[in-house]
Amino acid sequence: MSPSADAVLEAALAAWEATPAPLSPTRPLYWSVRRELWENRSIHLAPLAVAAFAVVALVVHGLALAAVFLAAAVRLRRYREPI
Repeated sequence: MSPSADAVLEAALAAWEATPAPLSPTRPLYWSVRRELWENRSIHLAPLAVAAFAVVALVVHGLALAAVFLAAAVRLRRYREPI
């Protein structure tokens, strides 16, 4: 390379290193959330526990309702007069 090309290259590298990259407004929030999740890994357990409880409750409730309606249907069929 010629001396002038080296000087231009060095000047461009110096200018590139001197200017910081612009930060997005949401970048600090993103890093804060990542840090909280990294430091408090058990933070995932509470929503998972609530979701598991909700699923179990819905299944048990559904089975209980099915049992009640099945018992009512059996009672109606038993006491209904034959046609």
